[in-house]
Amino acid sequence: MTDLSRIFSNRIGLLSTALVSIVFQLYASDIEAQTISTLAGTGSDGFSGDGGLATNAQLDPESELFRVAVDSNGDVYIADVSNHRVRKVNISDGTISTVAGNGSAGFSGDGGSATSASLNRPSNIAFDSNGNMYILDSGNNRVRKVVLATGIITTEAGPNGLSDPRGIAVAPNGTVYLTDTHGSNSLKKIDSNGTDNLVDVISSITSYPHDLAIDNSGNIFVTGSSSGTIIKVDSNNSTTTLASGLSNPRAINIDSDGYLYVAELYNHRIIRIDPSTGSYEVKAGTGSAGFSGDGGQATSAQLNQPMGVAIDDWGNIFIGDTNNSRIRMVTILEATDQSTSGNEDSSQTITLAGSPTGALTYTLASSPSNGSASLSGNTVTYTPSSTY
Repeated sequence: MTDLSRIFSNRIGLLSTALVSIVFQLYASDIEAQTISTLAGTGSDGFSGDGGLATNAQLDPESELFRVAVDSNGDVYIADVSNHRVRKVNISDGTISTVAGNGSAGFSGDGGSATSASLNRPSNIAFDSNGNMYILDSGNNRVRKVVLATGIITTEAGPNGLSDPRGIAVAPNGTVYLTDTHGSNSLKKIDSNGTDNLVDVISSITSYPHDLAIDNSGNIFVTGSSSGTIIKVDSNNSTTTLASGLSNPRAINIDSDGYLYVAELYNHRIIRIDPSTGSYEVKAGTGSAGFSGDGGQATSAQLNQPMGVAIDDWGNIFIGDTNNSRIRMVTILEATDQSTSGNEDSSQTITLAGSPTGALTYTLASSPSNGSASLSGNTVTYTPSSTY
């Protein structure tokens, strides 16, 4: 059994006030359950589609930038660089909208609506635990903050001390960290004691630090794109090299279990790194540039210079597939919860359905307190107790 599992509770509603609960544990192999699809973008650069399905909308990534982020609700945010906007895909219905930026490159709008403000090549996005969104407004060398509850935008840091920064993340304690990618190559944090609210944490941490991620213990992981490394910074600001020999790692994100996901630009793939060993496995991409594979296994699909990666709380992977002008989604597991109702003295049958159908194995984890349940394939049968 792998760690890719989900629990679905199937409740049988009875005519009396009693409820019989049957819980199933769904297991799927680590590779077979990972299917890839397009979440947003048509493959053609441009701007269109707000208010409609994201798969019909045009995006306009820059050759060096295409980051993606996920909020606590599972909604997906895109740094639509050359459109000078941040766009949101509502994961429940697949529609796309603009949440920041008016489409005109510039700097304006602080104190007002984020959608009326001017951004300049927004390169990255992060969220704090209160749901506030931080935008790395790279062309303006600033960090902008949007309070999503009100839609108001402000400047939190910069421009002094920044030169085309590319990485941003928020620590568990709420501190915002960023990488001064094309300036000092330093890891910085937002601090009111610094110039324009910025102070150095580690100077010249690596060559072209393109992104960073922070785990629940406050350890920071930085991508060294030119050196092909992942640098770990512990709570004492001591640095070690966690992984090396990567092909221009650009984006990095971390899942709820602490595993790191990295977009390898020139290997055209997404890898998952074990933070305790530095070993990795491929999660998406064949290593060959192109566009193919939607509807199939993610490791058999082609990507083209991916520069963004994000993980939601359910383990689904979102990829900024830069040269394909698309956001690709790797779905770990899809399954549908069914229920039925009837007399408590009658047998009940529940059939579970999932996708991909050939990759799911269903295991009965517990039985109802009254009566019994048996499982055959993806069908479970409830038989009431003769004395119930």
